Amino acid sequence: NPRIIRWGENVLEREPDDPQVLERVIVALLQKGDPASAERALKYNHRFTKLLAEASLQRPDGEQASSGKETAKLKDGADRGRARALILEARAEGLLGHKEKAIAAAQSSYVAYPSVEGAREASRWLAESAQDQDAIEYLAKAFSLAELTATDPAAAPLRVRLGELYRKPTGSAVGLGYLPRQVY
Repeated sequence: NPRIIRWGENVLEREPDDPQVLERVIVALLQKGDPASAERALKYNHRFTKLLAEASLQRPDGEQASSGKETAKLKDGADRGRARALILEARAEGLLGHKEKAIAAAQSSYVAYPSVEGAREASRWLAESAQDQDAIEYLAKAFSLAELTATDPAAAPLRVRLGELYRKPTGSAVGLGYLPRQVY
């Protein structure tokens, strides 16, 4: 991670609009887990978000989409990118102690493009803010999405965390098995 940050920031000085390098640097900074790195990551994430918005409905060659299918594919990619940027924003805001902003960004990510990572991030910050019932619901969403992919290794740890959160207010796991089905 330190190498990604050091060399990535050197590349970004020369090529500030490279979304792949931006994302890698943001992730590496967030993995450090300290407020100063989170602040830098947030700064880079604003640029990342802007780049994704500018490129949202253009093909790689700069032309506009020519068919409905192509437009849908580009919109799907734009929604995924926007959701990813919002997840990174949520992590940075959470590490800075701005839990309400983290929750809002993570929930917006899930609305933009429902994903295991977005639901898990929303659950994380909701749980940190003692909003356990909402955290349980998002974790159930994450578990349901992970279960749709039979090979997703994220399902088992999600199930364990879901059980922990579910038992916290009630002391029991009765009814837990129905929750992912209700969400699905």
